[in-house]
Amino acid sequence: MKARLHNRIIAIFIAIFAAALFALPKNASAQTVSGFEFDSYSAVLYNNTNGLPTSEANAIVQSEDGYIFIGSYSGLTFYDGVSFTRFSAQTGITSVVSLFIDKDDRLWIGTNDSGLVLYTNGEYTFYGRDAGLSSLSVRSITQDDSGRIIFATTEGLAYINDDGKAVEIDDPVVSGKYLKLLAKSFDGVIYGCTTDGVCFSLEDLKITSSFDSKKLTYGTANCITPDPETHGRVLIGTTESSVICGDIFNGMSDLRVYSTSPHSNINAICPDKAGAFWVCTDSGVGMLSGLGYYTPYSDLPMNNSVENVMTDYEGNLWFVSSRQGVMKVVG
Repeated sequence: MKARLHNRIIAIFIAIFAAALFALPKNASAQTVSGFEFDSYSAVLYNNTNGLPTSEANAIVQSEDGYIFIGSYSGLTFYDGVSFTRFSAQTGITSVVSLFIDKDDRLWIGTNDSGLVLYTNGEYTFYGRDAGLSSLSVRSITQDDSGRIIFATTEGLAYINDDGKAVEIDDPVVSGKYLKLLAKSFDGVIYGCTTDGVCFSLEDLKITSSFDSKKLTYGTANCITPDPETHGRVLIGTTESSVICGDIFNGMSDLRVYSTSPHSNINAICPDKAGAFWVCTDSGVGMLSGLGYYTPYSDLPMNNSVENVMTDYEGNLWFVSSRQGVMKVVG
């Protein structure tokens, strides 16, 4: 009797241990990430063979009325839920590399060679050389807590003042530098990085910290995103297969490094509402969990030059690729 009881206790212990072991997150076995069911998802790739006017896309946003705007080298396209329509080249918008919807639901368009464009109520306002821009290639756009539109160019960081003029921010960290993706934190701090790997923070139009990623051995910084809950904590995607996480105000002294292998050259890291992060890379899409486990998704139809991702109002994911077009993923 005692022997049988003893054996039952051992068996129960082993069962509990095994259940706990297999419940731990693993790199390739997770089927549910941040509430998105990958066992039952469907994905469609839009390109010039099935409705999208082009087979490449650089940026994507959604307005309050549900329209989705897509920026590509061939111009600006919007999707009304049924079909894609490209804006006429006669508008002057022929090459779009960044998009942003401001707090007043106005669309800001960053072009590759025509400066910054504001589109609202069917009208276009161009900000170019006459407005004070030294570079007409606008790589990223955001808005600070004071309502100012701040944008990154191939020659520095600038903002639109109350007089409608572009004013460049004079600081050696950003002046004359080719800037990449800007990202605003929950506490109003704006983060960005240069193509030579220097990451920085901006507060009230002043650079308040910087960090040179080349001091480390994990690749050069290629994108940056703030932690959605912790002031100063950022995630930096590198040109190799690493996400660097730390406090930029303390010189990344609490550094943590997460591998995104087999994916490399990270273009964007986008927070998910459940606490994980979508990772867009030159070789595909993956998910970094809040615990630092990376799950690559190799069976998606988009697997090349993935630039960014957006979640629409219905919870669907929209990825853009500068070589493959637009992918909608429905969970």
